[in-house]
Amino acid sequence: MRLLKQICSIALSAGMLLSPVASVMAAEGVTQTAAEETIESVVSENEDAVEYASGYTGLTNYGGNVWRYQVNGTVQWNYTGLVQYYGTWYYVEKGTLNWNYTGLTNYYGTWYYVEKGVLNWNYTGLTNYYGTWYYVEKGVLNWNYTGLTDYYGTWYYVEKGILNWKYNGLTNYYGTWYYVEKGILNWKYNSITNYYGTWYCATNSVLTWDYTGLVYYYGTWYYVE
Repeated sequence: MRLLKQICSIALSAGMLLSPVASVMAAEGVTQTAAEETIESVVSENEDAVEYASGYTGLTNYGGNVWRYQVNGTVQWNYTGLVQYYGTWYYVEKGTLNWNYTGLTNYYGTWYYVEKGVLNWNYTGLTNYYGTWYYVEKGVLNWNYTGLTDYYGTWYYVEKGILNWKYNGLTNYYGTWYYVEKGILNWKYNSITNYYGTWYCATNSVLTWDYTGLVYYYGTWYYVE
């Protein structure tokens, strides 16, 4: 019985691994003494499994879809970050898997996009993190990206992975030049704009290479050819 108490203590710290056995036996009307003898028998025949549980590192279910991150059988209450479990990456906050979290998280120097507690490798687009909008590509923040991106029907201008609200001017997107105003593609813009010392004409925000004629710009008419 001394061995049983020791083993049961280990099992409790590892997430009540033996409780389902006792519950099933109780439901079938097995006596308390018989249940203890059976559990002791299971443990004695599977000591390696118990040792593995006590030294387990990873996610453990505590019931009610509550998952906690353990290292060597101990919950890591101070840990916040990603944890891999059977090929899927989950977001843990203060030792517990946070199913409500959507946003960025840093893991060994790389920023990943988490959606409802799970790393989403399929996501490409913007995400807000502490008031700043970042560009994510296939689940990873892309610091090298500069250009347009669509977010719920509106096109925004990203510069080196960050939405640039201050940018006014042209940007190339898949071979077409568009006019951006304060970080947003302005489909109503019909005028000229300066880009690296040269003035170009945009019609409905798209650079018009074949236009020849007058263009109104801040109170003055200019001739474009």
